[in-house]
Amino acid sequence: MVPGTIRFNRVVRAGLAAVTAVLLACGCGGGGAGRGVVERGESISFLGVAVAGEVVWAVGTEGDRGAVFRYDGSWETVRTADETLTGVSASGDDVWVAGVAGSVLHFDGRAWTAWDLEVEGGLYCVSSADGVHVWVAGDLGVVYYFDGTGWTIQDTPVRWNIKSVSAVDPEHVWAVGAGGILFFNGRGWTLQYGTEGGGAFSGLSGVAAPDPTHAWACGTTDGGGTFSILSWDGKDWKKAHSTGDLRLVGICAIGPSSVYAASTEGFVYSAGGAFHTKRVLEDTERETLNGISASSVDEIWAVGTMTEIRYRTLTAFDRPVAVRLTSP
Repeated sequence: MVPGTIRFNRVVRAGLAAVTAVLLACGCGGGGAGRGVVERGESISFLGVAVAGEVVWAVGTEGDRGAVFRYDGSWETVRTADETLTGVSASGDDVWVAGVAGSVLHFDGRAWTAWDLEVEGGLYCVSSADGVHVWVAGDLGVVYYFDGTGWTIQDTPVRWNIKSVSAVDPEHVWAVGAGGILFFNGRGWTLQYGTEGGGAFSGLSGVAAPDPTHAWACGTTDGGGTFSILSWDGKDWKKAHSTGDLRLVGICAIGPSSVYAASTEGFVYSAGGAFHTKRVLEDTERETLNGISASSVDEIWAVGTMTEIRYRTLTAFDRPVAVRLTSP
């Protein structure tokens, strides 16, 4: 597969209180407003996103391969892989990508480097504190750490799956997953919230730490279908907001009090006061958001996938969805 440009032929805007949502990609040609055709014949899905200034990086799949996508005015495929790519972290031209079979990719602004890490399951997430200190995590509590020269595995007190990691600096790293919230203080990982066994306790899907004393997490903590946003104030984790049965899939934070979470339908957000919910996706049976990232209040992006059913051939194709939130 040759990397190239992915073109979307429509833009639709939807109000989101103090911000504007722009649906940049998705769909089939015969749909309603906001549906555009991706000029590729293969399925494309966006599973993760990272915003670096005004440049957006997304990861997922293209056809039967994993792919890295880049946006700076138009989308293009810049790298493919033999496995689904699920996690991405970016700052400037420094980009890190994690794959489900244990691969890690790094782009330094000039070239790509790849590693294959030994994992029992898969890797789901990656976070770089500064380009030198990097963490990847995944199934069965596995965490690998990069110190600028090589990868080492770090012991954690859990065996549940880790879905998201957020590194502020080498001494402040959070990770969340099926059993709660882990914290790394530069010396070791401890369970900060939840249970070591996981089980019915939790299914946290996202974590974002804007500084060493503030962090946000999202997901379910009751073993059922009630979803919440949790906040860390430097001492304790507390439930900041509940979305009921609206599933939360990812979260990002801009400063200690401004937080945006992606749901399967749209967004849940707060700029320091009350939380607000806005549905953006029109067909939630076929569309979903999978991740969210921000570099500023003017660069907040969420990505996902829409399934297009071709009834004449009884086949399904995935189409990428990207939503940008900007100040009015």
